[in-house]
Amino acid sequence: MRVLVAGAHWELIGGSERHTQDVSQALARAGHEVSVMADEPAEEQRGEPTAITTRRESGRPTLVSVPGCAAATPLGPAARRALSALLDEFRPQVILALVARNAEVLSTLMDAAPLVRFVQDHVPFCPGGNKTLQGGRPCVQPAGVRCLFTALLGAGCAGLRGPRGPALARTFAQWRRSARDLACLRRTAHLLVASEYMASELRAVGCRRERITLLPYFTNAATPLNSAADGPVSQDSRAAPDPPLILTPARLTLPDKGVDYLLTALAKLRSPFRALICGDGPARAWLEQKARDEGLAERVQFAGWCSSQELERHYAQAAIVAVPSMWNEPFGIVGIEAMAHGLPVVAFDVGGIPAWLHPGKTGSLVPRGDTVAFAAALDELLADGDLRRRYGAAGQKRVTAEHRPARHLESLVALLAQAATGQVPGTGPAGDAG
Repeated sequence: MRVLVAGAHWELIGGSERHTQDVSQALARAGHEVSVMADEPAEEQRGEPTAITTRRESGRPTLVSVPGCAAATPLGPAARRALSALLDEFRPQVILALVARNAEVLSTLMDAAPLVRFVQDHVPFCPGGNKTLQGGRPCVQPAGVRCLFTALLGAGCAGLRGPRGPALARTFAQWRRSARDLACLRRTAHLLVASEYMASELRAVGCRRERITLLPYFTNAATPLNSAADGPVSQDSRAAPDPPLILTPARLTLPDKGVDYLLTALAKLRSPFRALICGDGPARAWLEQKARDEGLAERVQFAGWCSSQELERHYAQAAIVAVPSMWNEPFGIVGIEAMAHGLPVVAFDVGGIPAWLHPGKTGSLVPRGDTVAFAAALDELLADGDLRRRYGAAGQKRVTAEHRPARHLESLVALLAQAATGQVPGTGPAGDAG
């Protein structure tokens, strides 16, 4: 098949971009002709340089720049010409929209070929972008006119406000843009989600149940899944730093990623530990100061942005992975990456995380924002190597059974083929999310 992958960025920013890279490369290796639409030119993409090409080659996806396609604002003339040229030249049989969010782009794509949209975050159905109220509390109401009242008169929306409080013109413009995005989402015939939580969010805003298909993410982490000759990376075979290392890969943004809550929990630990926080973002300086204020400067290291290879090395040294997200994570790819490495996970019980984290089997789920419970779960694992090994082994088995690249790709290709031939979505091996 000729598959156009509509992304936003090729560079590795977070889980969604990693998924774009992995899927594009897997489809190309499987023999499909793959073009990837991204915002920036190839030379500005901070991804793996050998993973993609700007010239069509067998077995590799082709990167095509459409400047502005990742922005929420209308496309300029140059971007429209670039998009039209891409569609005329490539003539896709089916389009897979992964991180694409521009309603004008998506509408143009839907008119050009059957479109399958993987909804990976809250942006298509939330004017604020992350379903979060002021102070970090989750928003539970579906998008609509009530969002304006919440932003301007109610609890306050974390994403619908200006730098000095609600900015009326900006708030209305953002809400109108979100209404267009939502209308585009509702008319999309094929919607994929990675968790039942996301399926429920789509149903709540009026997307038809039969158009939604559940397709959990996969991981290419260095485990038997893609390195069978090396065997599993387990708690028994890995190097064991003393004291044990707690690893947290996360963007340093607030309030969504919850690294401030993690630092509060780390300050309560009774067991010896070291912690490594991999990621960057606008809250880094504030979080580094908080670590010093909590007396953690000697035990907590901020590593900044890490490449995939660097993360692999950090996973190999870790004893536990902490996922302190406070927002409703759509899925949380970092969790299955940790489990693929034979690591137990401690996380807040939010969003799609319960889709992969089974408390008492592969790690611990604690109530959102409860730093005392988070610290207790970490202390339990720090003090009990046998428990870490048992949880880690169970997590590896779960990833092997449910999150293999081959399984995901097989289901995705079947869904894309159904869409390309006009068949009803959700009748293939991945199944209905309703």
